[in-house]
Amino acid sequence: MGGPQDAVRVLHVDDEPDVLEVTGQLVELNHDGLTVESVRSIDRALDRLDEVDCIVADYVMPGMDGAEFLDRVRSGRPDLPVVFFTGRGADELDEAALGADLTAHVQKGVNAGQYEILGEHIASLVETSRGATPQ
Repeated sequence: MGGPQDAVRVLHVDDEPDVLEVTGQLVELNHDGLTVESVRSIDRALDRLDEVDCIVADYVMPGMDGAEFLDRVRSGRPDLPVVFFTGRGADELDEAALGADLTAHVQKGVNAGQYEILGEHIASLVETSRGATPQ
């Protein structure tokens, strides 16, 4: 079991308030140690890069597509895990996003299992990015 120093701060970016609320609740419910903060603005997300351990973002957002957002994140925090949580399948994502070192992709779905998968990806990616070593 992890202690407070192991807490994972997740920033979820989506322009749909209902998606933000449900995703945050279900990810936190299914995964101890994950704290999800939600924002609806890409600009706000970009301002918070230094405060989080992982970003979960929709691919289609007003004002900026996922590939451009990922590129902006990488210019500020090249090591920050980024997960696209979107209605698009991996085959529909822009090649630029896949080429810009996308960390992971989870397709949104109506079943609660998608949120469990999302949480598992987050926990694993952050552990890897932190360079966790066995104790």
